[in-house]
Amino acid sequence: MDGKRASFEIPWERFNELGLQTLFSVVLMAVGDSNYRFVYIDVGAYGKDCDSSVFQRTNFYRMLTDGRLNVPQPAVIQEGSDVKLPFVLVGDQAFSLTDKILRPYKGHFLSDTKKIFNYRLCKHGDLLSAQSAFSATNGEYFTGS
Repeated sequence: MDGKRASFEIPWERFNELGLQTLFSVVLMAVGDSNYRFVYIDVGAYGKDCDSSVFQRTNFYRMLTDGRLNVPQPAVIQEGSDVKLPFVLVGDQAFSLTDKILRPYKGHFLSDTKKIFNYRLCKHGDLLSAQSAFSATNGEYFTGS
């Protein structure tokens, strides 16, 4: 999952004459699947808001935390193991860490275990991220971060 700011300028001369703001931005919040498809989008939050607060105001987040999404139950992913792992969303540092959202450890001086975790999470997170889906769209519509 990821958020992207889309900036646009209103080309009305009258706004400039009145000294009004002509540059605006909105947040495009999306969750992408492993096939680079959007499975959820939210458009229209103010561009000044951070990704985490935008995400926490979406219906998707409310349904996720209320258990109303059709998220599979934890499952064994390695044959011969009894360990069941939960299905989670992968975000970046902008998102709050929860039992349903994973993100990489922050910092430069990490232990080897944390570096390996970050590598594996980001490796798979790239496949699951909305950023990949954003990248697949025409970039001329997206400016900013």
